[in-house]
Amino acid sequence: MYSPKSPDGDGPDVAPVFGAGPGDDPGYLASLRTATELGRLRAMMLVLLAAPVLILVIMPLIVQDGREDAPPWLYAPLAAAALLALLRAGGHRELAVEDPTSVRQLPMMETAGLRLVRVPVDEEGLDVAALAAGGARTVLVTPAHQYPTGVVLSAARRAALIAWARDVDGLILEDDYDAEFRYDRDPVGCLQGVDPDRVVLLGSVSKSLAPALRLGWAVAPPSTAARLRDHRAVTDLGAPILEQHALTEFLRGGGYDRHLRTMRRRYRARRDALAAALDAHLPDARVHGVSAGIHLYVELPPGCDEDETVARAARAGVAVTGARSLWSAERAAAAPPALVLGYAGLSETRLVKAAELLGQAVTHGADG
Repeated sequence: MYSPKSPDGDGPDVAPVFGAGPGDDPGYLASLRTATELGRLRAMMLVLLAAPVLILVIMPLIVQDGREDAPPWLYAPLAAAALLALLRAGGHRELAVEDPTSVRQLPMMETAGLRLVRVPVDEEGLDVAALAAGGARTVLVTPAHQYPTGVVLSAARRAALIAWARDVDGLILEDDYDAEFRYDRDPVGCLQGVDPDRVVLLGSVSKSLAPALRLGWAVAPPSTAARLRDHRAVTDLGAPILEQHALTEFLRGGGYDRHLRTMRRRYRARRDALAAALDAHLPDARVHGVSAGIHLYVELPPGCDEDETVARAARAGVAVTGARSLWSAERAAAAPPALVLGYAGLSETRLVKAAELLGQAVTHGADG
């Protein structure tokens, strides 16, 4: 049952445990601002479903009729891959990414012909000063819940990031990969709502529903949306139309809202169980990212060897993945030993047992 992928099989790597798998405005349209608590996807669709200028709703592309008040949005499955191709075609040679980050997405970016510039992440999120020094004009960030550390981009850094984009005529790709799951805090506003001309908001239903649906979208500036539309027209002969219509009806009928409320309660209970068990069995560990998402970033106690801990846990029946591979080679050696623990796919009972066994593996390793 173990897989090194996230519990839903898509998005950033999340290590399963126990053998299994505002200043800030959430959107520049009023309908988005008022519906934040319903989740980004439903908030977006509330506007789309009510917009008389739209010819097609939740189709591979949203078609506008040319009126000036038409929303400058594009709905495009697999939008991230299309954006990478457009960046390269538009003369971009470099893409800044967070350090640490999900390593699963890096080959796709490099295959697009982009040189990756790793930018350090600290307790305030992306280091914007380091970003500016790196020379890239496009950056991919996870500001609401940084993967894997769980850090939220601070207000000062958010302002600095927007200022950077304006200064260098740059573009921010905002990966909103787990926005639907917030537990102990209000939803974090999107950067796209602060400067819709400089930010492309990327989202999908991979975490909230299933990655197999392959439904994603980009909320993009008008010029970028137009280029994305043209790119899809010449590079893709089709998209999952039936799934998109099914999602439309799921949204219309309120089923998506009910599903999210159920899953938030379920994931929060699992998060609580795992966090409490880690506190009991690994009291010297530092647990990050607990307020949102479906994974925890656990810094191991001082003196622990990450690889040895992973091996001991595996022998005890607990499948975990160390975090070192998520860091650049330059920073991995100095990064504290850590684990990324996904909890979405396991019951509270199994999570508590996994934490107990993991604690024993760490204790035995420290004892030699």
